Amino acid sequence: MASVQMTICLPLVVFVIMLIIQAGAFYHAQQVAKMAADRAVAVARTEYGAADLGQTQAEHVLKVVGDGSLTDARVKVTRTVGEVTVAISAHAPHFVPLWPATIAVSSTGPVERFDEGSSHG
Repeated sequence: MASVQMTICLPLVVFVIMLIIQAGAFYHAQQVAKMAADRAVAVARTEYGAADLGQTQAEHVLKVVGDGSLTDARVKVTRTVGEVTVAISAHAPHFVPLWPATIAVSSTGPVERFDEGSSHG
């Protein structure tokens, strides 16, 4: 009787453990992508920033912090007169069937402007 219980329970326990590991790997990859997008916005939104500086920053963060947890990452930085938007899509580690393999994050921020100021008083 015990061997029948082990035959049924052991695969379920292993699958639950794999689900927990998959969730952790997916969450980590999503957080790395979000951090890269936020850092890219922070660099590109400065007064003298540019979209290519944000692109470089995002790629650097994905390489250093991600350390291979994201593959086929695509970074798109858009800087308009008043706003910077960074969108990142990538493939996350995937080893549980039916788990989403692609993550997509974005971050937006206003472009900083120097205001000479007016008379306050």
